[in-house]
Amino acid sequence: MFWKIYFWFFMALSLTGFSLKGVAGIWGIVDAAATLVALAGVFLFAYRQVFLNPLFWKACFFLFLIWEIFHNTVVRPANTDLFAPATLLGFLFVVPSFFALYAYGFRFLEEGVEVAE
Repeated sequence: MFWKIYFWFFMALSLTGFSLKGVAGIWGIVDAAATLVALAGVFLFAYRQVFLNPLFWKACFFLFLIWEIFHNTVVRPANTDLFAPATLLGFLFVVPSFFALYAYGFRFLEEGVEVAE
């Protein structure tokens, strides 16, 4: 049940953020694309759905992790303080999605491990 609630909350916050700040420039487009793929992975993990192969989701996990680190340390500091409470809270909020993508690509799809509700 946690993952379903987390997915809907993550989606609502992501859509709110993108509607407020918009998707401008190449970094905004990359961020929107990475977030949409991560949202899809969290949804599939939460609702125990199989889509594409595990290799795709493994790559998504690593790419999303690298993107979030790059975005929060290189792209965003030009606009905001890296250690501002809002920036840290936003990054901490994304951490469960790393776990969901990892578990979906490496455990759920490969081994058929049940997803905890």
